[in-house]
Amino acid sequence: DDVGSYTFTINVSDGTNTASQTVAIEVLNKNDKPVIVSGDPAEEVNEDEEYSYKIEATDADPDQSLTYKAIVKPDWLSFSTISRKLKGTPTNDDAGKSYDVLLAVYDGIDSTLLGYGITVNAINDAPEITSTPTFTNIKEGESYLYELTALDVDDEQLVFNAIGLPSWLTFS
Repeated sequence: DDVGSYTFTINVSDGTNTASQTVAIEVLNKNDKPVIVSGDPAEEVNEDEEYSYKIEATDADPDQSLTYKAIVKPDWLSFSTISRKLKGTPTNDDAGKSYDVLLAVYDGIDSTLLGYGITVNAINDAPEITSTPTFTNIKEGESYLYELTALDVDDEQLVFNAIGLPSWLTFS
């Protein structure tokens, strides 16, 4: 950095006589933008898994405080200006979608931006049994009926089976 005071002398001569001039120059500091040093953020996350990125920056100018802000982010992410962390967990509803993120670091004069995208990968979720047996005690010789229902949030075809049925009970 060339900031500071400089003094130098210029001479000119005609071969016999010399003239001199002293020049003083003051080079003033120009604000340097913050530099993001935290590396590249992950651009993919699986649904139901936490995403986290901590932004870090430096500034060559002494005595300048840095302020961090998330300008654009999906609703499932939160940003802490204290910890400088962007974090959150996307749900099944976010799977297969891409989201824009724009973070800023401000030194009081200039900003540096970090923009990128996050894609949420779909992960196969286990189906959920949504029915409950209406009764579990029956008398010998009476019929038993249980309508099993299940839900798959990924809308995949479900296959039902039963293991360990007594010989008098059928499953269909």
